[in-house]
Amino acid sequence: MATVTPILRIPKSRPDGHAPLWLRFTDARRSVYHSLGIYLHPRHWNDRKQEVRKGHPHSEQINGLIAKRLAEVEDKRLRLMLDREPVTLEALREAVAPAPLADDRATDCFLAYVERFLEGV
Repeated sequence: MATVTPILRIPKSRPDGHAPLWLRFTDARRSVYHSLGIYLHPRHWNDRKQEVRKGHPHSEQINGLIAKRLAEVEDKRLRLMLDREPVTLEALREAVAPAPLADDRATDCFLAYVERFLEGV
């Protein structure tokens, strides 16, 4: 069964020492990552508890975001289990990934866009 854990990816650190906070989805020794868009200095990350230390000025908000994202993934996992569908990495990652735009123009090709532009539509 797939698991989700928040991690601080220190190998991807910025030059100032801050590293990105990611969610790691693991199933059958295969991992997929999703960025939370937050950078922390490693001294503010408690790896054992997998949370931001209280010494960080925004620890409550960041820990709340982590908890919210983990709850979204758990909700998706339960819905998949109730529908008797397989719990896959991709399905769980969809729970926290932004939804694609529903604009039909995003699927148009470039030539169709140019034709519409030339027609003045």
